[in-house]
Amino acid sequence: GGWRLGAGGWGQVASCRLQVAGGWGLGGWGGGVYFILKFFRIGWVYSGALGTNDKKPSDMTEDFLSYVWKNRLIMEPLETYNGEPVRIYDPGQCNRDSGPDFFNARVRIGSTLWAGNVEIHILSSDWYRHGHQNDERYNNIILHLVYEHDRDVYTLPGEPVPVLEVKGKVDEKMLSRYQEFLRSRWWIPCANLIGSVDSNILQKWLSQLVPERLHEKSERVHKLFVMNNYDWLQTVYLTLATGFGFHVNNLPFEMLAKSVHPKLLIRHHKDLLSLEAMLFGQSGLLNQSCSGEYPAILKKEYEKLKQEYILKPIDGKLWYFLRLRPRNFPTVRIAQFAMLIHNYGEHLPTMIKGSSFRELYTALEVNTSKYWEDHYIFGQASKKCSKNLGTGAINSLILNVIIPLKIIHSKLYNVENCLQNAMDILKEIPAESNYIIKKFQGLGVIAGNAYQTQGLLHLKKKYCDQKKCLDCMIGKVLIG
Repeated sequence: GGWRLGAGGWGQVASCRLQVAGGWGLGGWGGGVYFILKFFRIGWVYSGALGTNDKKPSDMTEDFLSYVWKNRLIMEPLETYNGEPVRIYDPGQCNRDSGPDFFNARVRIGSTLWAGNVEIHILSSDWYRHGHQNDERYNNIILHLVYEHDRDVYTLPGEPVPVLEVKGKVDEKMLSRYQEFLRSRWWIPCANLIGSVDSNILQKWLSQLVPERLHEKSERVHKLFVMNNYDWLQTVYLTLATGFGFHVNNLPFEMLAKSVHPKLLIRHHKDLLSLEAMLFGQSGLLNQSCSGEYPAILKKEYEKLKQEYILKPIDGKLWYFLRLRPRNFPTVRIAQFAMLIHNYGEHLPTMIKGSSFRELYTALEVNTSKYWEDHYIFGQASKKCSKNLGTGAINSLILNVIIPLKIIHSKLYNVENCLQNAMDILKEIPAESNYIIKKFQGLGVIAGNAYQTQGLLHLKKKYCDQKKCLDCMIGKVLIG
């Protein structure tokens, strides 16, 4: 590391660079200083690490290097930058947290068999950019795998670290395909190729994605359970209420549920009018101008309950009505939720116990009080029709509320085979229809049930959007 001189003029394509490496020079400075001369400009640039290359190989990533290391895709024969032969016995365990990239690897370097950790970088000088020379966790690195070696590196005690450079030792077609995926601006990186993937591979991959998604959903429920001081009734109540928001009104429904404790609702659950008065009053929707006998009765009842229990309503302006179909209006959903509390009372948590899709579906079949048969909002009559919770809404609640609750409940009370039961239930539910699923259909990936659509939704969010092609079974097949 040292000084680098670069000069260029107007319209010049080529440049002249002089780089002086090593020597006593600037080694003690702890930082590299580049002197750059350009036409009409002179400036100083501090690199942050002595002698490091400021330009990395285009489109190379540590993820790709980890992939080729883990899967032993580096072309043999292998040798360190100093010429010692290298043989990989075990690449080790990939570490997703802080610290070395691979633990417990077994590698023979020269005549010595080493057991320890492996660190991976694009440039060997990244060792210094990341501060590993000052971190004792990197003292037992047995091999430094890099795409391009540009500087020798040392551990905190001053021991040199063997370097394996893989530039030119990776299949160019595989690298090119991976780089295409990284640069892709398609809806998903492999949009033009996924239709060619064997359906058996896709199904196998979905069978791994679905448990991931169920775990993620159930963990949110578990966090809520802990936040509620391990109150299972409160957890079921809040999760169910939030689900009744059906995405658009999730937040106001959650706020409504938090504004009135379930035990208070259960105390009045046999009186549907009191339930509706409390829920609509707390929703803030009764504060708005609405005429008619029934709204007036609800207001009167709510004022009494409000004084008795010192209730404070949420802001009624939080609710979304715009662009919703009338059957999805929050007024209708609140009325349906009130009926659910009315039906179950203190037995609300038992509604998740069904072991089949049909049992769970039946548990959620609710309608509304008579007033809502010819109303969608307060004070405006409409054509009379039943406002029962529809098929799509029930399926959504089973997917997003009931199944995550069932999984956490099984863990809390040691119920066996619950995860498998949850996946079996998903297979009974018709395929979801939304923007993402329709886009997959356009690419030739057709889902037949909710088990498959849940897997595809997880694939898009957790792998495609983040371009984790090397962690994706489909990506691995296409990359090679």
